[in-house]
Amino acid sequence: MGLRQGDPLSKMIFTLTMEYLSKLIENASAKPGFKFHPYYIKLKLVNLIFTDDLIMFSATNPFNVQCILKAFYTFSGYTGLTTNKAKS
Repeated sequence: MGLRQGDPLSKMIFTLTMEYLSKLIENASAKPGFKFHPYYIKLKLVNLIFTDDLIMFSATNPFNVQCILKAFYTFSGYTGLTTNKAKS
């Protein structure tokens, strides 16, 4: 069997999975040297997730990109989910 699209549990599982991704990104942003986007320093906002869209906010520097990519690779390794490069 397995989980199918439209299954009542699919929304809950998706929410839990995205919460895991958010925690990985939160941990990445807690590293010394990580710089937040200038507009969101006070909020320490790094990501927003809507349905199946993810919006990222951070200062643009190699260290931030490395931290966020490591979080994505960890997430992908555990879940098997990857980014859609055609939409990114």
